[in-house]
Amino acid sequence: GSSSSGISGDKSQQKRGGFDFWIAKLADNGVPEWNKTIGGANDDLLKSVSIIKDNGYILAGSSASGVSGEKSEASRGSSDYWIVKQNSFGNTEWDKTIGGSSEDIAVSIHEVVKNHYVIGGYSYSGISGDKTDITRGGYDYWVVAIDGNNNITVTQNETGALQSKEAHSNNFIIYPNPVSDVLIIRTDGNTSFSLFNASGSAVRTQLIKGSGEINVS
Repeated sequence: GSSSSGISGDKSQQKRGGFDFWIAKLADNGVPEWNKTIGGANDDLLKSVSIIKDNGYILAGSSASGVSGEKSEASRGSSDYWIVKQNSFGNTEWDKTIGGSSEDIAVSIHEVVKNHYVIGGYSYSGISGDKTDITRGGYDYWVVAIDGNNNITVTQNETGALQSKEAHSNNFIIYPNPVSDVLIIRTDGNTSFSLFNASGSAVRTQLIKGSGEINVS
């Protein structure tokens, strides 16, 4: 998650700026084993963390920081996708800033194959920086694929209409992930979703009206 705390309580490292990424590893009995503070001089908000194939961790969120603290690359706009790779001990191995001239917020990351990741979130940016597609109006979905080997590069962009950031306040649960035969989507409000194949092409788009659960086969 995110933290604006300095060294206190269970927090063992000093804050970097406003909010920082904060990762805590717990033993199977709930006892803290280690915790890491990761951030730059401004606000950095962690939205997603996953255990990956090398038993390390991949983190994704948003950052308003320039080069400072653990942030190694300049800001692209008001906030950017910020991806951080950690080893199994929580030590940072690399980080990547991806964004356009306005607000870009990553909310999910998934390792497709070893060292290859797909990041999903939303963007207010037009064509600028790493953003290669025009804005559709308001906030758009923005999906990016990156290669984590040696040269980390943006390899794919896809966008789609999203009326406002507030759409993300709905509780929206998708499982299982990855999916084989049936995908279950549960939401507590009107939600539109799109399914993409591995090459980034949309194969289905649907609106869920109101709260409920649907199965997509």
